[in-house]
This record gives sequence, structure tokens and C-alpha cells, in this order.
Amino acid sequence: MNEHRISHFLDKAQYCEDHQLWLEAAQYYQRLIAEAPETLEFHLRLAAVYGEMGNVHAAERVLLKLLALDAPKQDVLLALGTLFYKHEDLDKALFYFEQLVPFRVPQAHVTMGVIAYRRGDFVTSERHFARAQELDPAGAGIRLLHAEVLITIGRPEQAEKILRKHAKEQPADWKALHLLGIAHGAQHDWERAALAFAAALRAQPDDIDLLCASAGALMQLRRISDAEQQLRAAYQLSPDAPAVLNSLGALALLKADREKAITFFSKALEIDPTNVVALEHVRLLSSTGR
Repeated sequence: MNEHRISHFLDKAQYCEDHQLWLEAAQYYQRLIAEAPETLEFHLRLAAVYGEMGNVHAAERVLLKLLALDAPKQDVLLALGTLFYKHEDLDKALFYFEQLVPFRVPQAHVTMGVIAYRRGDFVTSERHFARAQELDPAGAGIRLLHAEVLITIGRPEQAEKILRKHAKEQPADWKALHLLGIAHGAQHDWERAALAFAAALRAQPDDIDLLCASAGALMQLRRISDAEQQLRAAYQLSPDAPAVLNSLGALALLKADREKAITFFSKALEIDPTNVVALEHVRLLSSTGR
């Protein structure tokens, strides 16, 4: 093994990757594999480069050869699952991730949970996130995913427990505070929801979804002027966001201004004709106005 040649090729390969020169990067990794065929990293990086080139089958062949060479099975299966997930072949991704279950790999359960969530199978998604959290209790991202799906399936109390524990360890995590507010709202505890959203806004004052969620809690509490102030800020940041327009429509209804509400909901539909919230409100307001 020529250490100098390996170092030289590795530097060249990294340069090509950094500049998205994928074909040249692949050639350098092929030369590295010829110099040191026992080095797992070179095979994995060659497969990743093929993936970037869109040549998924070439990437898969490289990784499957590693399995035949007795490479660490879990590393290779994780790379295979990740490869197909990135290229939106979810069935193939699941095929490889499911083989990782006996190896107790948290990331495999996380990605299977995300795939299930995307497919609307929230119960399976929750099961995978719960298992990932068991395997990696310190994984902050896993906690938030688990809490979000628990809220989705109607178990906000459990989500709240996870988020409160997370908040003690990472009090500045505004995304967790946002979810905590949603969990409180799902339990109709609008006072605590408003407090959680306010804390999140102190860290992230320009987040549109957060401003709308906070305004929604304030409207539930009939704090109309505070809600209006937040929605005004959201509208200035993103006047064409359907979420903002829908929230402004809800505020107009609360103020008994039906015409203004129809205007906001109709504008949301112009931007997103499939927006369910706007569709429901326009239909309701149109039928009651006859």
C-alpha cells in the first residue's frame, strides 16, 4: 500500500466532490479501491458518488459487493437504505432498512418512521420513532419526531411528557416549544399553548407557522389585538402564504367581518387551490350567505 498515493487520490476525490465533479470523483475512488480494496470508506464513498450522479444501480452494485466481501453488514445495509430513500424508491429503502432491525440501529427506525408518516400510516410511524428513542434516548431529533406523530394520532399528553423532558435539557430549542404549544392546544389548554408559542417566538420571531399558531391560541383566548399584531407581522413577512391568509380569515370571522374573511380565504385558494382549510371556509361562507 502506497500511503502517499492514497493520500493524494483522497485529496483529489474530495476536491471533486466539493465541486460536484462526480465522474472525476468516481474515477479517483476507483483508483483508491484498487490501492486499498480492504478500506470500507472508499467503497461507501464511491457508492455515494454514483448516487449523486443518479446511477443508483451502480451504487447498489458497489454496496452489494461489499456484503459479499464480509464488510460490516449494518454499515452497508444503512448505506443501501439511505441510497434508495434519497432517490424516492421507498419500497426498496424499506427492504434494506428492515434488514437492519436485528442490529438495533436507531437511524433505520427513524427513516422507516418517516416513510410510514409520509404514507399516512401514523401508527406504524409512531412505533418506529418509539423504538428509535429506546435505542437512542439522547437523540433530540428523534424525540421531536416522536412527539409530532403522537400529536397527530391524538396522544398529545404523551407528546407533552417527551417535550417537557426535552425542554429541560435543551430549553432554547424553539421547535420543541412550538410542538409543546401544539400539544397544549390539542388538549384545549390555550393559556399554556400561548405561553409555549410566546417562548418559541422569543427565539424565532420571524417563523410564519409559529406566528400563525400563536395567533390561533390568542384568538381562542379572545385576545384579539394580540393575535392581530402577530398576524400583521406574519403578513408583512409573507403576504402570499396560505397559512397566513387562512389565519387572517379566521380573525376576520372572529371580528364578524364576513366579507373580509371571504376575501382572505379566496386569496388563499388562488395561491393553493387544494388548500383544505380555505376550501372548507369558502364553501361554508358561500352556503350561509345565500
